[in-house]
Amino acid sequence: MLAIGDENVRLEQLKLGQIDAGMLGPQGVVLARRAGLKTLLDVADEIDLPFAGLGTTTQMIDRQRGDLKKFLSASVRGNRYSTDPRNRNEMIGLIASWLHLDPETAEHTYNVFLKATSKDGTLSRGGMEALVNERKRQAKLTADMPLERFFDFSVVEEINRELAK
Repeated sequence: MLAIGDENVRLEQLKLGQIDAGMLGPQGVVLARRAGLKTLLDVADEIDLPFAGLGTTTQMIDRQRGDLKKFLSASVRGNRYSTDPRNRNEMIGLIASWLHLDPETAEHTYNVFLKATSKDGTLSRGGMEALVNERKRQAKLTADMPLERFFDFSVVEEINRELAK
């Protein structure tokens, strides 16, 4: 395995047959398909690893819980709205407009987004373990680290209970 540059470089080398395979983002995947290349694997189907997230300190949770709850409530409602099948076409249109993408690429990008987005603002146990294990690997740590040390979904769980009413 080699690190050979950004996505445009990898895509061009794939097209020229200079490399056998490469990691591509959503837009690169669509361009590769148009060039007649095949998708070997969608990493989002194989690895339960968070794409993005929000973090704060325990002090913030304790001292500014009300403000944090307002922010997270808006985030959870946004996630629910953007992943609701009834809003699919609207979301694809927003992605196309915001990222200046053609409809096919915007739709593929939305499909990747759906795989990587938490609808309720939490992570699965597997996702939490994968994230902690990856950070441990990067930092060359071997100590056991309980997930509770890093994750506190109490505010988000409270929001989800309230939204379910």
